[in-house]
Amino acid sequence: MANWDNFRAGVNRTANKAAVKAGEFGDAVKLKYKLHRAKGELSESYESLGKLTYDQLKYNHDHAAEVSELMGRITRQREQIRRLSAAISKEENAVCCANCGTRLEENMLYCPGCGEKQTAAKAEE
Repeated sequence: MANWDNFRAGVNRTANKAAVKAGEFGDAVKLKYKLHRAKGELSESYESLGKLTYDQLKYNHDHAAEVSELMGRITRQREQIRRLSAAISKEENAVCCANCGTRLEENMLYCPGCGEKQTAAKAEE
């Protein structure tokens, strides 16, 4: 009977570890989905900014207030993308750029996302 109890306890420990790992995997997937949506929203903001700029230059319309509002939104969206990228890298124990959050390959000297010179540091540090 003791062997059966040991076996059940081992199965329970394994199941608990699997559940924890599945939860961690789910968290990373949720973060990646949020990142994908944030990048889409940023693209839409850039497109709107381009349309307003075109209209302003072509037809001499004043869109200063709208442009200013869009620029603020873009700044906030870029910061959100940086935070999400850093959170994903931390979740996956990956190295990322401290400036923009872009995931880096091992031993990269410069970030391909922003061009910032890199130091050898793990994302979780």
